[in-house]
Amino acid sequence: MELVPFSIAVEKTRRKLKIDEDTKQVKFSFDNESTCKIIKAMELVDKVDNLLLQYILFGQNETEIVPIPWIQASWQYFNKFRCRFGFTIAEALYYPTITIVGTPDLPVAVTTEQENYIKELLNTSESSNIERLWVKTPEELSTLLEERIKENQPFSGGDVGPHAPII
Repeated sequence: MELVPFSIAVEKTRRKLKIDEDTKQVKFSFDNESTCKIIKAMELVDKVDNLLLQYILFGQNETEIVPIPWIQASWQYFNKFRCRFGFTIAEALYYPTITIVGTPDLPVAVTTEQENYIKELLNTSESSNIERLWVKTPEELSTLLEERIKENQPFSGGDVGPHAPII
């Protein structure tokens, strides 16, 4: 048995079952070899301490990804909680917990439209969680994440941070 990240196991299963964005239903069986591998991988994940299947989503646009200081400001958090990070919505959707970094008005941001799209897609999954860290600088991000490290709290959900909208 090959040990791979959960998102890769899901992608391999999608390919094996020939699932794409237009697929409405598939034949599914727990006897399927790929399904057994995913279940075994999930059992292994349950045994690993301090592992959260969380994806940290940073912004990107047509010409660039978020500047490196944002990644650097998050590095100790990644190290502590072993979460995954990247810049694509498609990859983020493989994870049950998604943290969007930055306010939607940053030059390289996850836009409000993109956030709403994610929420719409995850609406069918009760186990999905999403939050946005409303920060405008890498320094604000670092401060917020350092607090989470101290409190051993990787995720709180909703709108969080110094620029979060007041409801």
